[in-house]
Order: sequence, then C-alpha cells, then structure tokens
Amino acid sequence: MSDYSYFCGIDLAKNHFSLHAVGVEARGGAYYWTRTLNKLGHNARIMAVKYVVPYRTKGKNDLNDAVAICEASQRPSTRFVPIKSPEQQAILSVHRMREHWVREHTALINRMRALLSEFGLIIPVGRSSLMKQVPLMLEDAENELPLLARTVIADAYHHLDELNQRIVDIEQVFDSFAKVSANVQRVMKVRGIKPQTATAILTSIGNGSQFDESRDFLARLSTKAIFDGRKTSLRPDNQTRRPILTNTISSRRKDRDCQPWRQAR
Repeated sequence: MSDYSYFCGIDLAKNHFSLHAVGVEARGGAYYWTRTLNKLGHNARIMAVKYVVPYRTKGKNDLNDAVAICEASQRPSTRFVPIKSPEQQAILSVHRMREHWVREHTALINRMRALLSEFGLIIPVGRSSLMKQVPLMLEDAENELPLLARTVIADAYHHLDELNQRIVDIEQVFDSFAKVSANVQRVMKVRGIKPQTATAILTSIGNGSQFDESRDFLARLSTKAIFDGRKTSLRPDNQTRRPILTNTISSRRKDRDCQPWRQAR
C-alpha cells in the first residue's frame, strides 16, 4: 500500500457536521472530535475561526464553511490550536462555572442594592456591608419595606448566600488539584501566582509549545500588544488573563503597604 495524504474540512454542529475533501474550526465540541479523529488514525488539527473566514468565498453555510476550513488548513500561515486533554477541559469547566457564579453573584448584589434604594434603604458599596445589613433591614418592621418586597429580597438574600458558598467550594477544587499536580506547584513558585491562576495557565496553554517566543504568551494576556513595531496576531485569553491580573494587582498592593516609609507613618 502506498502512502498518501489528504485534507478534510469539518464544520461542526450540534447534531451533525459537514465534511469536505482534517482541519477543524475551533468551536463547541472541537477538542472531542479532534481527539476522536486522531484515535482513528487521522491527523486532525484545530484552527481559530479568524483563519477560516478569508477562505469562505460563498454564502455562509455548513458546506461552504467546510470548504473554507479545508483551504485554511493547507496554508503555511495558519496557526493551529493545541488539543486539550479531557483533564484540561475538566479544570477549565471548573473555571468557567466559577466565572458564571461570580457574575451572577455580582449582578444579584447590584439588583438587591438597587431595589432597596427604591424604598430609601441605602447600603454601602461592598459585599460584606450588604450581607450584614440586609438581614437587619428585613427584621426592621418600622421601615417602609412592603411585605411583598421584603419576601422577594429575603429569597434573593438566601440565593446570594448559596452562591457565596458555591464559590468557596469551587475554589477549594483548585487548592486540592494544586496539591497533587507537580506542574501546578511549579507554576506557583512564581511570586503572586496562586492555585486558581496556576491551573488557569496550565489548562489554557498546556506546555506552551504553540508560542514561538515568551512574549507571545504575554500578548495572549494583553488586550493590545505591539512588540518591535509589529502587532501580535494572538487573541487575548480572558480565562487566563483575568486571574493573573487580579493576583498581580493584589501583590503590588501588598508591596505598597509594606514599604518602610508607609510603616513609619
């Protein structure tokens, strides 16, 4: 049997997908299908959507997308996405659920504060202030908070308390994973890097082989990065960027507070 090679573009969808001709466009299910195709002996690779769009010459549909993917996969300038393992995707799922609950938590706090202000009940900014004062307001029978509004806000407060506990519990997952992962412990040796940030880095970039230079990783964390007069083509990764920036800001605040001239004052 003679050796041969071929290209195949796949446009993934929820219940079916179109084939042309194996390049895969980065979208839901891409990692699973790429791993599955590789197990069958193919050399499937994932590419970002922005590399596919220039090769779509007709209207957007499944078949035309598959043709464009096939064309893009053959171009030497196309960058391919490292294939994540199921374990990497599992940790990223934990990060995404935490992000979802934090957003819901913040939105609920703002909603409760706004509703209470409609009845002249003002709560200072901050979660701790709200958690302390809302029970007092609900128990105060002399304020102008109607029974119906009191009931709704009480339900929202209980839901907020549940979200607080969920966020605490899910952060313990990062701590537990850090204890058994040598790679996470290695990343945590960098000053200011904690389990949440370390797991986000490792599950997002893997071993970093997709970066030609270390500054390309920096560009991934930046919303706009220009090096040596050239703008990088990497798209910012908020999943990794957010915890790193949070920890960096926290570390700088600690340094500022520990400066000798501040202590002397």
